[in-house]
Amino acid sequence: MSQDMNGHSTVEIDGETRNLPNLLDSGRVSVYSSAQKIFVSTDFGFSVNYGGSWTVNIIVPANYSGVTCGLCGNFNGQRNDDFMTPSGALVHSADQFGASWKVEDELPCNDGCGNNCPLCQDQTSARSLCDIIRSSEGPFSFCHVYVDPQAYFDDCVFDVCLSGNRNDVLCRSIQTYASACQSNNAVIYPWRESASCVTTCPENSHYELCGTDCGHTCASSIDVSCEHTCSEGCFCDVGLVRSGGLCVPVDQCGCLYDGFYLNVGEQFWNIECSQRCECFAPNDLRCSATSCQPTMVCMIRDGRRDCYEESTTYITTTRSRLPSEQSTLHMTTTRPIHPAVFYPFGPGDTENGRSDDGSSSVIYLLQQFIFFGQSYSQIYVNNNGHLTFDGPFHSWTPYQFPGYGGRDLISPFWTDIDNRGNGVISYRQYTSGSVLTEATQDINQYFPDLSFSATWVFVATWDRVAYFPLSGTETSFQVVLISDGHYTFILMNYGTIAPIQYVQAGYDTINSRYHFSIPGSFSSYITNLTYSSNVNVPGRWAFRTDHGSRGCQFNGIPVQLGDSFWSGATCQERCTCTSSGLQCSHEPCSYSQACRPAAFQYSCQNIQRQTCTISGDPHYYTFDNQVFHFQGTCTYVLSEVSLSPMQG
Repeated sequence: MSQDMNGHSTVEIDGETRNLPNLLDSGRVSVYSSAQKIFVSTDFGFSVNYGGSWTVNIIVPANYSGVTCGLCGNFNGQRNDDFMTPSGALVHSADQFGASWKVEDELPCNDGCGNNCPLCQDQTSARSLCDIIRSSEGPFSFCHVYVDPQAYFDDCVFDVCLSGNRNDVLCRSIQTYASACQSNNAVIYPWRESASCVTTCPENSHYELCGTDCGHTCASSIDVSCEHTCSEGCFCDVGLVRSGGLCVPVDQCGCLYDGFYLNVGEQFWNIECSQRCECFAPNDLRCSATSCQPTMVCMIRDGRRDCYEESTTYITTTRSRLPSEQSTLHMTTTRPIHPAVFYPFGPGDTENGRSDDGSSSVIYLLQQFIFFGQSYSQIYVNNNGHLTFDGPFHSWTPYQFPGYGGRDLISPFWTDIDNRGNGVISYRQYTSGSVLTEATQDINQYFPDLSFSATWVFVATWDRVAYFPLSGTETSFQVVLISDGHYTFILMNYGTIAPIQYVQAGYDTINSRYHFSIPGSFSSYITNLTYSSNVNVPGRWAFRTDHGSRGCQFNGIPVQLGDSFWSGATCQERCTCTSSGLQCSHEPCSYSQACRPAAFQYSCQNIQRQTCTISGDPHYYTFDNQVFHFQGTCTYVLSEVSLSPMQG
């Protein structure tokens, strides 16, 4: 990935330089720019954003806890054991730790400054300039509860002092903290003018403190996978959209080809150099059959595929170091670990037949399941992503909940699914073993006041199924029914979700007395199921379903007697279900908590950092909030998956 001083970004894929945005691997990976950052997002929750020569943020989902290694640490919740080398040894020096993760590099480099690191004695001016980061009355004061400002302040003082109080170094240091705040969805206020860091934007664009390019680019179909957390930077003026590094009217947009975006007038060869294509106008891509001359060969040089003389001697070197005026970041993404939220499936399961809009035969339950006051002894697993009790249900067209119909319906992912080409739909019941232990632990974690012990579990899994008629797409999800004979629960687990819009996820009851629609249903945001949650476990939604006529309701959601929740997205008001109905009072979150979606509506949850940041000279902030400074100039492993958890 590369970004020049004007914010024009490109990416190198299999040796070829491409404009942004890009959609790769059937939509599983997207690469795009927003403001002054480049983003890489995957369908399993891993993402990277790259702020040119100054900052890199690596974000991993919770199911990677304890299985990462590299300079970003092992993400096990303990920062004192982050300095683990590839051999498993725990060292105490940042230079030792950094050097241990060096990879082979052809360029001359060194592993830090050792005992000869530069020092700055008089920090008075730098401390005054950087104080805006930690000021309790400053523009970042609302962020302090989400991101501890002290380490960022210390690093700002160090960098600014060493630079001789250079303004550009100050602005970048403050911007690093601003970016960390916005990555944690914290509110910040205008800061650039008071810090003398005013930004000048390119033609046809303007500065915004909290904006996004999502939905405002020529490649609108790629925007589906865009991360919608806002960031500050330059954005296109009203009526214009982003085309590569420019802001243009919609009628000057370019073309999309195989997930890549091309500007008007841009030409390229296909992979065998058997076709030459050119973008003439919006989505007007014209290709003609041709080939290289007999004395030439089809190859890639300097990121460009073309016909080159076969005998030409060609030498290329690439140099990239942070920081620099034009910088490059090389990265490799991996396929997801088998989703940690999934319960066991596969061998021993009963599989549904391979048929479009099919269903299982009747499944007699080994223990009755109570669904909002109704007791059922049988169930059907329907291919199109739902469970029913009264008979098979073949509908491939979802309706929005509440539907006010005559059927109880559990719908982890209701859409038009076709398993004839690829994918397996299977189910299994459990009345003993480790699955019951896992279910017991999960329910007691999400509903801690019940002293629950599972006696029966039913697991239905849609593994890498395709949408109709898009054979080859892969989507995985699972629904788990859990009971102890009295209390009943549903878990909806999500793995890979291929891009789609018409999906209803949630549940509905007869006449919709009780219903719930998972956010993102009937929109392109449904792909976010992989890392959304109401129980702070990415990819999992949990519901208690035994409630009948007892208790209360809130926005159509059942609430048990004695249960409490926060009623809004700011968690200012806490409500409790009593025999007299809902009783609510003012009770905001503490400073060490954040308001997050939860089992009923919202809850105050302890903040967990899952981002690794590398910035400045450089400074490292690991997944577990360890902060260290390492000035090595070689190539190093920032983060990768360890085959087995590393122990301290």
